[in-house]
Amino acid sequence: MRLTVTIIILLTFFGSKGQTPTKELKIREVGWTLFIPTDANFLNAAQFDTIRQKAVNAMNKAYGVTDEEFKQLKPLFTIRQGQFNIFGSTLNPYDSSMFDNWQESYAASKLMMMDLFKQQGPNLEVADTASSTETIDGLTFEKFYIKTIYPQRNLTMNTYWFYRKHDNYDFSINISYTDETVGKKFLDIVKNSKFDK
Repeated sequence: MRLTVTIIILLTFFGSKGQTPTKELKIREVGWTLFIPTDANFLNAAQFDTIRQKAVNAMNKAYGVTDEEFKQLKPLFTIRQGQFNIFGSTLNPYDSSMFDNWQESYAASKLMMMDLFKQQGPNLEVADTASSTETIDGLTFEKFYIKTIYPQRNLTMNTYWFYRKHDNYDFSINISYTDETVGKKFLDIVKNSKFDK
């Protein structure tokens, strides 16, 4: 009996030290495989559309961008954990007629994003930004980090945007979080993901 109890305690101890059970998520359009916790809360199409519509409204107010211009944006997945922790990815057909090259398109997108933040006035403060590259399973992504503070809500948000031209697409991976533990989990999922070679 004592041996059985000891084994059960050890199994429980070591089991709790293990990784969270995961399921494989394959994104065929870009040959991407992620290992997502089985308890992940995926947003459905209607929930994603609500988030997308907020972005469209902000872009429309600032730049006159219409909903029609966002129609080709394809959500690959969106996961929400808690109110302010979101991890998602999108594809958008790359339009070579707007810029001479992909790098110019990326630079313009960053400037537009920063401009949108500045237009929020006292509701939002950009506390920090950083640009670099990140290699994920052999593929190089542009990485843009933004730390924003929402004084009226006493909230600090960290956002990572991984971006690359992938075949004929602009391929984006976005992670925004207020909870450091959740943010680390999302970033680890990206860092441990695999791409078809």
